[in-house]
Amino acid sequence: MTVRIPADATAGKAATPDELAALCMRYFRERDLDGLVSLYEPEAYVQPEPGTVLHGTDAIRTALGEILDAGPQVRLDLRSIHMAEGIALVTNILTLTAPDGAVHREIVTEVQRRQADGRWLYVFDIVGGLPLK
Repeated sequence: MTVRIPADATAGKAATPDELAALCMRYFRERDLDGLVSLYEPEAYVQPEPGTVLHGTDAIRTALGEILDAGPQVRLDLRSIHMAEGIALVTNILTLTAPDGAVHREIVTEVQRRQADGRWLYVFDIVGGLPLK
């Protein structure tokens, strides 16, 4: 499944959980660190690898900056969305293609929350999940 970039996402706001992935890919493509960090709640958590959990946008900014510096291409393919009362549990297949052509794929699990203004933001982003062959 290809994630489209809807009109709301072009304004920098995800009106639905799947639009958050579209914005994430856009900001990675544009190498926009501020844009990427804006997709997380201020007290969000990211698990970049098993056993490591980052908390808050300062730590998330540092980790995302390191990823951007490495220069991979990023693709997210939606696997599933489960929603209830302003919370979404989302799984995607993440494909990272390094500048040297090496490809890494894994399942990413995310918890997203609808904000008072209607946009969706990441609350918990488990990137270091299940590798795929």
